[in-house]
Amino acid sequence: MRITFAFYECNNLGIEYLSAYLKNKGHEVALSFDPALFRSFTIHSERLHKIFDYKEVVVDQIVNSKPDLVGFSVVSDIYGWACEVAQEVKKRINVPVIFGGIHPSSVPEIVIAEDFVDYVCVGEGEEALLDLMSALERKQDTTKIKNIWAKKNGQVIDNPLRSLTANLDEFPFPDKELFYRHYPGFKSSYNIITARGCPFKCSFCYNSLILKKYGMSYLRQRSVDNVLAELKEAKKKFGIKRVFFVDDMFAYDPIWFEEFCRRYLREVGLPFTCEIHPSVTEEIVEKLKISGCVAVDIGVQTISEDIRKNILGRNETNDQIIKTLKLFMNTNIYVYVDIILGIPSQDKKELIDIIKFLKTYRPDYVLVNWLRCYPRTGIVNLMERGGLLSEEQVKEIDYGKEYMPFTYLGNTFDSETGKLGNLILISQMLPKRIIELLIRKGWYKKLNSSTFLPLRLYAIVVSIYSLLFSSKKRLLYFTPTWQLKYYAYWSFKKILMRFTKRKKVREER
Repeated sequence: MRITFAFYECNNLGIEYLSAYLKNKGHEVALSFDPALFRSFTIHSERLHKIFDYKEVVVDQIVNSKPDLVGFSVVSDIYGWACEVAQEVKKRINVPVIFGGIHPSSVPEIVIAEDFVDYVCVGEGEEALLDLMSALERKQDTTKIKNIWAKKNGQVIDNPLRSLTANLDEFPFPDKELFYRHYPGFKSSYNIITARGCPFKCSFCYNSLILKKYGMSYLRQRSVDNVLAELKEAKKKFGIKRVFFVDDMFAYDPIWFEEFCRRYLREVGLPFTCEIHPSVTEEIVEKLKISGCVAVDIGVQTISEDIRKNILGRNETNDQIIKTLKLFMNTNIYVYVDIILGIPSQDKKELIDIIKFLKTYRPDYVLVNWLRCYPRTGIVNLMERGGLLSEEQVKEIDYGKEYMPFTYLGNTFDSETGKLGNLILISQMLPKRIIELLIRKGWYKKLNSSTFLPLRLYAIVVSIYSLLFSSKKRLLYFTPTWQLKYYAYWSFKKILMRFTKRKKVREER
């Protein structure tokens, strides 16, 4: 059996794990990839996107791969794209289509109702997808597979969840080559996950919904042996130079973390970045420092303790956050801080306070995002009860067809907040007196309000600023140089495809 996955903009660990698992069981796996040029989380231009749109290419690749099953692993932000691609595939070939991932797991009854969707996978997919492919191959009943929602005679069959695989070490290492074959540049940062799930229940995050389905048993950690074995294999096989741990929360288990730090530098020795809780101890910071960590991402989100606790479901205090930032000031670890705009009850005063806070405790890079409401999360329920979201707006969130990347759009976007958001973005590079003058005179209102300042331009400016004024290593995320190479590669490929197509048409005439 052959399954062809389709994905958008970046490499995806979920698909890589599914591919490795299915290949290990004797199935064939292919991938069709859309680079999302000029319609992504970092660069957006509808006019240019129409010129460099890869959707038609993606559909052709899927059809030409002659799949027995087509799979889409989607979050809400790319659900509309996945629906468009699936519809076009269905017009050309009679092949079953399955949707899985966070969005379908959140609203399976909505996704399965689409006429171009035959199956929906709710929750983890390795074993469920294997059972489905085996049933399709043997022409057996596909309507009684746990985790899989199916259709039969016009009726939806919603099967229960299966028990989770407790030992994550049982799964094979993710199939990185699936994406590397499409774009070798993905090798520049090796994405790896050491655990599944998160110990926290932030109201704006899908983890709060997953925990309702599975409970705390969803949170599982790979052994240090298994994680290091994957990285050592990746060094040998792909020549990786840096590591990005994409766990929702790294270092939550102190025993695991102690062993990891003790062994990582000696056995792997590559610079790495991770996401950590905004309240950490001096011991954790010191271990990150000596183990080779060069960057951390800290989700501060807001400096209003009331909003943080009662709306976002976060219990850390400002004192704890300040302590964490001060601890990192004394290291060479690059500090990213996440801020969310458009949170209910957030006002102009708090946004100005955020600017003052960041100027005082000086993280190296501020990631400013809009509040993006995802289906069935706690914050959606809270906003609906408070009259901040109408029934129709909640329905739109559940259906997820609107493209709304949280880097420059959100469910609560407004122009005044957008201008202050842009001021937050550039505040780190301006003297405190200039910032105070911009606020006092209201000159910040001259800033763009429809979207944030172009993020790649901002990244370039911060890179130059860091090079000139900071001894810390610069951005470990996808750098401006990486983006330029990415766009050059896919733009040239698209132009070449058009030239070849026109030449073939002329020859046929």
